[in-house]
Amino acid sequence: MARKNKNFISKGTLKMSFTKAKRTRPASGFTLIELLVVISIIAMLMAILMPALGKARKQAKSTVCQTRLKQWGVIMQIYTQQNNDSYPNLDEFHPDWYRGYWILRLRDEWETNTDLLRCPEADKPRLWPDQMNSDSDSYGSLNKAYWMGDWNQNNQGDEETEYASYSMNLWLCHNTFKDNGNAIQGRRKEKHWLKRTNVRGANNVPLMADSIWRGGGPHADNSTAIIPSAGKNGSFEGARAETSHFTVARHPQQTNLVMVDGSVITSTIKGLYQKDWHKKWRQDYEKVKDRFGSEGSAWEKEEYQWIDNL
Repeated sequence: MARKNKNFISKGTLKMSFTKAKRTRPASGFTLIELLVVISIIAMLMAILMPALGKARKQAKSTVCQTRLKQWGVIMQIYTQQNNDSYPNLDEFHPDWYRGYWILRLRDEWETNTDLLRCPEADKPRLWPDQMNSDSDSYGSLNKAYWMGDWNQNNQGDEETEYASYSMNLWLCHNTFKDNGNAIQGRRKEKHWLKRTNVRGANNVPLMADSIWRGGGPHADNSTAIIPSAGKNGSFEGARAETSHFTVARHPQQTNLVMVDGSVITSTIKGLYQKDWHKKWRQDYEKVKDRFGSEGSAWEKEEYQWIDNL
């Protein structure tokens, strides 16, 4: 007779043991309380991380903006080297919108990469053409681009209109002043830099910057040209409010600029008033520093409180 294996377990015994074990196994899954705890932890982590992620995203966009402005510094250096050291001539084709002519003159440099015209914080226009009643609706804002003028209005070419959120310091530009004698759009001839070799202290002279309009030439020859945006960050005060075209803080409390020497900097809104926009800016600044100096009384006005609140 065969010996019985001590390790042998009958089918009936195995089935009973399995059934018993199955019945005594603890239930799987989370309880309601455990789920609520997990959700609370996730919500708390999101509350902690989201501001940091938002800040990192803004910083990344500011870096891209600075890179694009740096490219404009290179473009303008090459342009002046090829054009007898002169900056673009604003009235070469006599368009009605002198402030934006630089974009035509430099078209070959950006045409294959239109992103160069725009800060990533303002890469879409405020309005599309079918939403605008007139050219006066073309301005930009804090996070929206402006439209360039219609340069085909005098049959000067067939180029398409572009939108942008950078613009040029027009005091650099060459101009023959054929239409207005000693000034163009209120910007006096003797204050223009005209040539790169005329620029002194190039690291403090803006070349291009974040902007809400086609170009600007800050000055103090009239009260409109010197004011910043009023009421809110990036508000448009009109084409002749030359300084306000640049008083837009798209980046954390600041705006980005590329200077004539090719360096890219950030500046506070008040700091823009201490840049040498034109040849005689120091005299202009003396005129307005009691109003728009770093501690000028104008900053205390209600319409400019947004600057201190950045």
